[in-house]
Amino acid sequence: MDRFAGMKAFLRVAETGSFSEAARQLRVSKSVVTKRVGQLESLLDVRLFHRSTRRVRLTDIGASYYERAARLVAEIEELESAVGGPTADPRGDLRISSPTAFGVLHLGPAVCDFQKRYPRLNVELILNDRTVNPVAEGFDVALQDGPPASPLLIERRLVPVHRLLCASRAYLRARGTPRHPRDLTGHDCIQYSFLQSGPVWPFEGPEGKVSVTIAPKLSTNSGQVMRDAALSGNGIALLPTLLIADDLRSKALVPVLPEWRAPLLWIAAVYPQTSRLSTKVRLFIDFLAERFGPQPPWDRDLPGFGPSASRGRLASSD
Repeated sequence: MDRFAGMKAFLRVAETGSFSEAARQLRVSKSVVTKRVGQLESLLDVRLFHRSTRRVRLTDIGASYYERAARLVAEIEELESAVGGPTADPRGDLRISSPTAFGVLHLGPAVCDFQKRYPRLNVELILNDRTVNPVAEGFDVALQDGPPASPLLIERRLVPVHRLLCASRAYLRARGTPRHPRDLTGHDCIQYSFLQSGPVWPFEGPEGKVSVTIAPKLSTNSGQVMRDAALSGNGIALLPTLLIADDLRSKALVPVLPEWRAPLLWIAAVYPQTSRLSTKVRLFIDFLAERFGPQPPWDRDLPGFGPSASRGRLASSD
């Protein structure tokens, strides 16, 4: 048997959790993938997967084998790609997923500069605000602010995301300014529908940690819609500074309860272990780390968002 082909089939099944999806991504039939994995199991004389009609999951031995096989396959593929030219000059396709607001405002320009540095790379950038499994959906790397969709994925945190309560001056003149997070229950609030804590907004401030359950007047999965609603005077929104930094500078939006901070989030690069040593993925992630971290450019002149504010991490569910 072709042991390398068997290992690649095994890795793709492990990462996608499906023989059918692994076959689609490898561009072979499901029977070929099944045969290759079966031959690998026979060669190793172990069972790598627990199989049922509904799901496929790794055995304990399979999970241990996955870690080493992923590194080995990545090293071999990297060696093969290096034969065609210098590893510092990557070529081919790079498929990226990103949150919409970050992609439009910041990542898009960064990708253009990255391609100027590496002109033989073709980039496809897809924007959405849900959690993406890069393996199952065919991405080389996914940028996201939530946890990885699978424990078999690698996460590298890149960009600290500070969030701030804000509103328009017109709204605050009409409704008054909250003095404490509990006052938010009497205000019109604009809610991000993908927030992991739901309508419970956690803060940390002078009294320690406080969580407030709000009844949103507007709920949406779009940060841009939230920003527009806040600018229109529709209520108080909890928004990332990467989206509203210019509005804060122009005072179109003003901070509300600035001494109370929402938990720090991160935009992380999430990618499969088989991409660990991929030159194009490594160079792209290093490029983003250099461009955006440790203190993002949009935060650099905002009061209270200096380098010390980016240290540590508070889970979004705290």
